[in-house]
Amino acid sequence: MTSLPDSALGDWHVDSVEELLQGRVAGLQVVHLPNGDISLRIRGGNVSLLGEPGEPLVVIDGMPVAPGHLTRALRSLNPRDIGGIEVLKDISSTSSYGMAGAHGVILITTKRD
Repeated sequence: MTSLPDSALGDWHVDSVEELLQGRVAGLQVVHLPNGDISLRIRGGNVSLLGEPGEPLVVIDGMPVAPGHLTRALRSLNPRDIGGIEVLKDISSTSSYGMAGAHGVILITTKRD
């Protein structure tokens, strides 16, 4: 598991959540697709522990982001409103998410006033 707590997040001046993720989490790659969408990759590729292709599950404030809505969900967030980010990479930390977490899990928590 890799964490970016609120104390670390405030040190970076970025304009988007994808900028916040890019290059700051070991093993996480943010890919900008030709159509303008974003794809996330954990473990150096989009292959699960079972050898199947796919993307990690993204959960924002406890709500899973539906497949195909990642770009919209990330771009709707203000990076200054992010309270913490956890990236779960190994099978023991993603097992509670079942097959949805087979490609890893990214937990984003926003600051709540």
